[in-house]
Amino acid sequence: RATACACCARATCATQTLDEIAFDRSACGAAARGDVEALREALARRPASADEDGTTTNASGYTPLHHAARRGCARCVKACLELGCDARATTRAGRGTALHKACAGGRGEACAALLEGGSDAEARDADGENALHKACASGELACVRAVFAHVGMGGRWERMNAARDRRGRAPRDAAATEAIRAFIDERSTAVDERDAA
Repeated sequence: RATACACCARATCATQTLDEIAFDRSACGAAARGDVEALREALARRPASADEDGTTTNASGYTPLHHAARRGCARCVKACLELGCDARATTRAGRGTALHKACAGGRGEACAALLEGGSDAEARDADGENALHKACASGELACVRAVFAHVGMGGRWERMNAARDRRGRAPRDAAATEAIRAFIDERSTAVDERDAA
């Protein structure tokens, strides 16, 4: 009696689903890898892919810009923006923008590129957090500085700094480091002194 060979019975690390293959070949896959040239080629080949997540179902709402922001690749972020990706697009479940993803990941250069490219620093995700909440929680002062450099000392900074998330936390409350808390406190003191004058 012959026994069946088991070599094909188990999955190997080379096994991919059709969605995984589609993602790897998509603009999203290129952005997630930080491959600027492949990203430019994919977006030039299929401009509509600027608004797709790289799978056949497009279920997540992640765009190439979201993936570039999560990766922290400022060159990919700039390429996405140049080639038509919407800086204000949100994911389906968490309503996160690419800026939220960059700030949460502590990606300072990507944050700066997104803000220069038209991202809304005051936009809130499903948790009620704006870019400053995410930047403070990341523990990366470079992200907080990028947000501050973009919004300046005026009313936008004050609104963002005073904004409460769904748990009632202000950005300072979410700060992961003492350096970030000190940065926020210095700006708040400067605003108070300006208003008192």
